[in-house]
Amino acid sequence: MKQLIIPSVIVITVLLEGCAIPSVNNALRSSNFYTDDTSDEIANLRVFRSNNPIVNFYVSYKNMDGNQTSKALITKKITNNLNKHGAKHQTKTINMPYPPSLLTGGDEFFEFKVPVYTNITFRLVSVAGSTAMLSCDIKKTFKLEKNKNYELVRFSQSFNHATTIKKIRPNNDPNYCKFDVVEILENGDRKEIYALK
Repeated sequence: MKQLIIPSVIVITVLLEGCAIPSVNNALRSSNFYTDDTSDEIANLRVFRSNNPIVNFYVSYKNMDGNQTSKALITKKITNNLNKHGAKHQTKTINMPYPPSLLTGGDEFFEFKVPVYTNITFRLVSVAGSTAMLSCDIKKTFKLEKNKNYELVRFSQSFNHATTIKKIRPNNDPNYCKFDVVEILENGDRKEIYALK
C-alpha cells in the first residue's frame, strides 16, 4: 500500500511546484506590495513593467531594524484583460521628472521612495505568456544616492530612455533577461548605475 501512496504524493508535489511560479507571479498578494520608505534617507525610483511578456520587479534590503524586507514593486491590480493587454494596475507617481513619453501594449510604470541607508537588491521575474514557464529570474545589488532620481528598466528599454518596450522573447534576444538602474540627470539624460555584484 505504501508503494502506491508514495509515488502519488511525489507526483502531486511536483505538479504543485511546477504551477507555483506563474500563479504567484500573476496573482501578487497586496500584503507583498512595496510601500514607500518613510525615512529621510531615500531616493526616488521609477519602475517599468510589461504585460507582453509579463515582467515584474521585486526589491529586497535590510530595514532600519536590520530585518530583511522583500516586496513586489507594483500596485494593486484594477483590471485583468488577458485577451488584450493583460492586467492593469493602480497608477502611482511621486512627480519624478522626465516621465516616459510613450508606453505601448499595456506597459506601465510606478514611482516609489526607496532606501539609501542600505544596499538594495532588485530582482526581475519574467514569464512568457499567461500560463507559460518562468523565462528568467535575475538579481542585481546597487547602492543608490540620497534625493536622486532613478529608473529600473529592462535592458532593451535603456537605449531609448524607456519610451518604448520591445516585444521580445528569450530565444531570439540575448538581452531579454537583463536590466539596468539608470540615474535621471537634471537635463533628462540617463546615466547607467553599475551593480555592486
